[in-house]
Amino acid sequence: MEIRDFSELLEAAKKEEIVRFVVGGIIKRQKNGEWQVLILKRIANDFMGGIEELPSGKVERGESLPEALSREVKEETKLSIQLNIRYLSYFDYFSSKGIKTRQFNFIVNEYQGKVKILEQEHSAYRWISESEIGGSQLTANIKKLLQSNRQQ
Repeated sequence: MEIRDFSELLEAAKKEEIVRFVVGGIIKRQKNGEWQVLILKRIANDFMGGIEELPSGKVERGESLPEALSREVKEETKLSIQLNIRYLSYFDYFSSKGIKTRQFNFIVNEYQGKVKILEQEHSAYRWISESEIGGSQLTANIKKLLQSNRQQ
């Protein structure tokens, strides 16, 4: 979906009385002719401990969605992403405090650096291929997102 003004996504969510926003990055690479996506494993003693997830995090007050994504990816993986990201879709869930949250997901094809995880939040990372999505510890929302947008 081609969107230039990401603020319209936030405005639409606010009209639905959603007040907490998260961004997620589908960071892709090609290896042996197959695409792979970077996923992170949450530390065991955290909310939803042990699940695998996309690099993601909360949008801070005053941040645009691309700014939040760039900051979160850098904090969690040490990768620097190019801001020519492409919006894909969103899903809603309830946070650890029961707040309805909307996660806006973006495809990231260009990045720099080597992955180094933030150990206070994640215990491991890996690159998974399309065939590994089903057997991963990703949430149903992320599995559906990746499986329905494989070729993008």
